[in-house]
Amino acid sequence: MPCQSVTFDKKLASQMVPRINGETNTGANVSPCQLLVAGNETTPNGIAVGIQMLACCKALHQRLKNNPELIKEFVEEVLRTEAVVMVHYGAASRNEFRFDNADMFDLERPMKTAHLAFGSGIHYCIGSELARVEMAAAFSAFTHRFSSINQIDEDVTYHSTFTLRRIN
Repeated sequence: MPCQSVTFDKKLASQMVPRINGETNTGANVSPCQLLVAGNETTPNGIAVGIQMLACCKALHQRLKNNPELIKEFVEEVLRTEAVVMVHYGAASRNEFRFDNADMFDLERPMKTAHLAFGSGIHYCIGSELARVEMAAAFSAFTHRFSSINQIDEDVTYHSTFTLRRIN
């Protein structure tokens, strides 16, 4: 069913109108399609790419297993290097003027949340903290449960559109 044909009750639809201090913000709109894609595509795609990274780098997997306190840093680096929304955000988060060694995955990176994986300004993702918590929970459970992982297919490809990026 295409997003345009999804029907919502009036109460839910009224809650999708952004309000600032009780006043309706007419400068921004949230569509039902955006809400469906936001939670159902982006976070699972981020988790998938993070697990793929752990499969490629056994040392990183072992490091997280031995140091679970680094999971939050891992989440932020996955978000910075593999932004799953708006492919150009991923490119911006690899800017050498903003991040030293921007193409390097670094769990000790200063300003770890300075990436643009969740957009910025009025376009900042309202679900960013939920996505971070979900990703951290998934990676924590994964590294705790599995002592190692093997990558089955060395030829990982991505499905990239302007708005979403995911492993095929």
